[in-house]
Amino acid sequence: QLACPLDLGCHSVSIAKMVKIIAPEDLRDILLATPQSVAVVDVRDEDFAGGNIPGCIHVPSEIFGSKVDELAKKLNGKDKVVFHCMYCQQRGPSCAEAFEDALKSLFPTSTTTTCFLYGGFRKWVHRYGKEPALVENT
Repeated sequence: QLACPLDLGCHSVSIAKMVKIIAPEDLRDILLATPQSVAVVDVRDEDFAGGNIPGCIHVPSEIFGSKVDELAKKLNGKDKVVFHCMYCQQRGPSCAEAFEDALKSLFPTSTTTTCFLYGGFRKWVHRYGKEPALVENT
């Protein structure tokens, strides 16, 4: 079961090996202060319509498996890589775990932290939908 994170930063969850959870407020703070330190990967499929986090990388979950190694090579070295889907109940966490496995396989000493966004894009757009720096293409 997922619990709402109460502290700052990323938090461990029991459903994934080394994948963390990040609160929307914490991701917002990072995106506004040091956007180059984080990569946001949106794994929504046909539900990608209706907005996105600016600068996100869209890799639909239905093709994620064929792109995961390429993505790990591209994003290794970021402080954090944050995954999300609409609700982050299945696709976001699953893709984050697959990414973490690929990252650690290709780069065993990588210091990149893999996270998924608590509440997914639904919670994000509910909180920040009127802020152009945080949501675009609505």
